[in-house]
Amino acid sequence: MAHARRPSGEARESAIIAAATAIYLESGYAGAKMSEIARRAGIAEGTLYLYFRNKHALMLGVVAEHWSELTRGAHASLRDQRGYFERIEALARYHLTSMIEKWKLIELGFSIRYQPGIKIGDDLDFKRAYTAVFDELIESGIAVGHIQPKTEIWYLRDQFYGTLEYAARTIMLHGACKPDMDLAIEQLMHTFKRSYAATENMPTTDQVANLSDRLETAVARLEALASTDEDGA
Repeated sequence: MAHARRPSGEARESAIIAAATAIYLESGYAGAKMSEIARRAGIAEGTLYLYFRNKHALMLGVVAEHWSELTRGAHASLRDQRGYFERIEALARYHLTSMIEKWKLIELGFSIRYQPGIKIGDDLDFKRAYTAVFDELIESGIAVGHIQPKTEIWYLRDQFYGTLEYAARTIMLHGACKPDMDLAIEQLMHTFKRSYAATENMPTTDQVANLSDRLETAVARLEALASTDEDGA
C-alpha cells in the first residue's frame, strides 16, 4: 500500500513563509496570529514554533524570502542584456516593476520597523545582497571605463534606488501606467549618463534634444488630462 510522502523540512518552511506572507498582508503584523498561520500552512501550531520561535522571527523569514526572490530576479534581468547601459536600464526597470508589484509587502516591511520587538536594521543584510547587484555593475563599469573613476558608489546607489522608489510611490498613487514607468526610466537613465558616464559614453546633443521633446509631449499630455478633470468636476 502506497503512503503519502511527508513534506521535507524545506518544503514545510516554504509553506509556512507563504502562509505567513498572505496573513501578514491581510491582517498586518500586529493582527497576524501564529495559530492562523499554522492552520493555513497545514501544520500544528507547535510544529510552527520548531521553525520560527516567535512572530518576530517569522516576519524576518518573510522579509528574507522577499529580498532573496528580488535578488534572484535582479540577476535574471541582466542575463540577456549585452550593452553596459542596457544592463543598468534593465535593472532599473526590474526594480521599478518589482516595487509596484510588491508594494503592499514593501509597505508592510516599512511599517513593522516601528512595532515592539522589531529592531531597526534587522533586514539590512538581506537588502545588501540585493543592492550588491547594482554595486557590482558600477564597479565593473568603473574598471572598464564606462563610469567616471571618482564616482562614489554609495551615493549613486542611493540616488538610483531612491529615485525609482519615489517614482513607484507616485505611480501607485495615480494608478500604474506603463508610459509613466517608461518615462521614469528614461529620465533616470538620462540623468545617470549625464552625471556619471565617462565622456565617450555621454548622450549626444541629438539624443538630449529628442528626450527633451518627449518630456515636453508628456508634460502637455498630463496638463491636458488635468484640464479635462477640472472641466468635469
